[in-house]
Amino acid sequence: GAKREVGESRCFTLETNWRSEPVMVEAINQLFMQSPQGFLYNQDIPFLPVKAGQSNKQLLLDGKGVAGLAFEYLNCASPQGFSAVQRPLAEHFAGQIAAWLAWGQQGRALLCQEQAQSPVNPKDCAVLVRDRFEAQLMRDALAKLNIASVFLVRKSVFATQIAADLLLLLQAMQNPGDEAKVKAAMLTELVGLN
Repeated sequence: GAKREVGESRCFTLETNWRSEPVMVEAINQLFMQSPQGFLYNQDIPFLPVKAGQSNKQLLLDGKGVAGLAFEYLNCASPQGFSAVQRPLAEHFAGQIAAWLAWGQQGRALLCQEQAQSPVNPKDCAVLVRDRFEAQLMRDALAKLNIASVFLVRKSVFATQIAADLLLLLQAMQNPGDEAKVKAAMLTELVGLN
């Protein structure tokens, strides 16, 4: 694979997850450390546990800590294709969000950080989806439960100007004898020549 082609000296790993809560980071570490082979391509992509960079925020339900990771399944009488279960799954998770919001209003679901506690409210909820279709399914499911939602659409990193500039730079490096490519790379913001 690609990892073997570049060699160990050019492989880098982030040691700290700065985005996720410590309980989530620990749950992921525990899950993947269960297998001595790590991922499917264990030799090429080993699992390396990481540290959590955020301060410890904890979700409580009725005074007890909530697990950082939970698995759920959709119980069907017979095997179903993914497209057949997308809507029921969206409705299920919308129902869970509604429950957490209701428990927050009742004072049962709290977010705790150091000494401060606050009830779970809509700004604390997020759903990650693969595409606009899944986003719309989730939005519709939430709307059925009278939960307002917004979805943030970020353009692909490959559609950014820096990605286009990087491509020009890499093409020039691959073809240093091609004057047009070298000049195009030199005119990018990455190089800064004009």
